[in-house]
Amino acid sequence: MILTAICVLAASCSSAQDVVLAERGHSASVQVVNCSPGCPTAVHAAEELTNYVAKLTGVVLPVVSEAKDGAVAVSLVCDGRGNGDAFELTSDARGVRIAGGVRGVLYGVYDVLERFGGVRWYSSWCEKVPAAERFSVPEGTDYSERPAFRMRLPYWIDILNHADFAARLRVNGHLRDPLQPRHGGPAYQLDKKFGFSHTFNFLVPPAEFKDSHPEYFSAIGGKRVTERTQLCLTNPEVFDLVVRRLREAIAENPEADMYALAHNDYKNWCECAKCKAINDAADNPGMTEFLFVNRVVAEIARERPDIIFKLSAYVYTRKPPKDL
Repeated sequence: MILTAICVLAASCSSAQDVVLAERGHSASVQVVNCSPGCPTAVHAAEELTNYVAKLTGVVLPVVSEAKDGAVAVSLVCDGRGNGDAFELTSDARGVRIAGGVRGVLYGVYDVLERFGGVRWYSSWCEKVPAAERFSVPEGTDYSERPAFRMRLPYWIDILNHADFAARLRVNGHLRDPLQPRHGGPAYQLDKKFGFSHTFNFLVPPAEFKDSHPEYFSAIGGKRVTERTQLCLTNPEVFDLVVRRLREAIAENPEADMYALAHNDYKNWCECAKCKAINDAADNPGMTEFLFVNRVVAEIARERPDIIFKLSAYVYTRKPPKDL
């Protein structure tokens, strides 16, 4: 917090110690150097930076692949290793360097525009870009950012439908308007077969098994139901079937590293004797699901420990399980 306060203060009262990147009424003497021309996000980061600097000051900065000797440079470096969202910002008398992962270099540009230019993105159709006489970064700035959450996706319709806006807010989940290579793509590669959530009906479709195996589905009021149903998660055949179908999906789409294991979009959890005993003992209607998912994950992890599984804290799985 202290570093942020110092940086903002220095930016708001420009001094001889500032690295001036643009000044209204003056021709551009600063170059944006794309040090990673093969990285789509570095290319897009350069476009976003020059576009918003022009909005701020009226100055259009040139984008080059190599800086001229003695010129002030904004160097953009895309490093594909490590945390894809992390970035670091440094500055000295020679210019500013923004280095980051496949998304981080773009996030670093947005951070600079927000922190030192006062730019704000409120929605896909509303942004704040103050008119500035000078856009600068304090000399000696040195900080880095590494997000605490590997995937971020506020479920807001404007974000879901506008990838450019989502990227500016550092949202990196799966959208209706998908994040493109210029945004660095999503943090995870979602499987193409079952989708992002509510997967029980896809893993064990009632239409396929309701006649031959009604015991795969919820018992409610002493009767198995196959419409608006969940799975009987204490049935060992259900476990084997889910594991088998996940393994088939992984073989078909080996690059995917995130799968959803989540109940359907309503209640109707199984109340058979075995399921009810477990849930009642835990005083939690989602306990059978927590146990089931952990068993599935442990089984898949034998071959693919890198895969992340998502369980939704939703409807009857909102209550955290005790001692698990």
